[in-house]
Amino acid sequence: MSWQITSFVMFCASIIYYLILRKATINKINYRFSNIANFSIPSILFLILNLIQHNNLFPPLPLMGAMLLNAFFLSYIGAVVSYIAIQKAPNAGYSLIIQKSYAVFTSIAAVFLFNSTLSPIKFIAILITLASTAFVSISRGKKVNRANYSWVVLSFIAFFLFGALRLTNKAIINGGVPSTVLLFWSQLFVALFSIIDYLIHRKTAIFQATKDNLLTLLGVGVSVTFFYYFLLTSEVHAPNLGYVNVINSSSNAVYTVLVAWLFKDKLTKMKLIAVVTAILGLILLII
Repeated sequence: MSWQITSFVMFCASIIYYLILRKATINKINYRFSNIANFSIPSILFLILNLIQHNNLFPPLPLMGAMLLNAFFLSYIGAVVSYIAIQKAPNAGYSLIIQKSYAVFTSIAAVFLFNSTLSPIKFIAILITLASTAFVSISRGKKVNRANYSWVVLSFIAFFLFGALRLTNKAIINGGVPSTVLLFWSQLFVALFSIIDYLIHRKTAIFQATKDNLLTLLGVGVSVTFFYYFLLTSEVHAPNLGYVNVINSSSNAVYTVLVAWLFKDKLTKMKLIAVVTAILGLILLII
């Protein structure tokens, strides 16, 4: 499959994942349980996939060390910071647009790190798409003040952590590690960190094991597995991994529209126009 097709699958998986994560928040599922599902389920599925593909699960020690550091400092810490920022934000879309705007950072960095292409037209398409997505995600009347500014700081921290994660993952794959092996170890490492975190805070992390909550966590794990796989696959084959990151970021516009529709939030005609503009920016980016 071409990187455009795999990016579209990633785009859809991202929307589904964040909608299910929103449901987990509404169900008041402690984020520690969401984190465990977010990484343990993908680690199991990627292990099965690697066994089917007969991949070597044990790359050289330096690369294993790099994956471990990535898993803790960029993936695990990034996921925790991201989740808290989303919860603290007046609208999840506000935080997500900041976090996912790392596409500008990665698209420029990829030129210097991986000799990737980035024409002026493509860069303009990136800016159009991200600006349109930001316009959809931000609502009037909800301003940042001293009482709620913390989600902005946390969102920018997640921005840098996720951007660095995308770049270092690309470097590890260029070092000879298959993408599914990288995904298995990164998810397994972070799952272990998440379980340790839960054990430390198990007295305050309460979980109601209802059928709805269990299915929600299963949905989190399965949807994010598709998201991770097609995100990394697209980054490997795209002429610039930043293009894929922009497509990932633009999924937030559709997510915001769906949240507005599902939860009866007001959505203006200007925001719908911005969604169309974002789509046009994506078309300019992928052709």
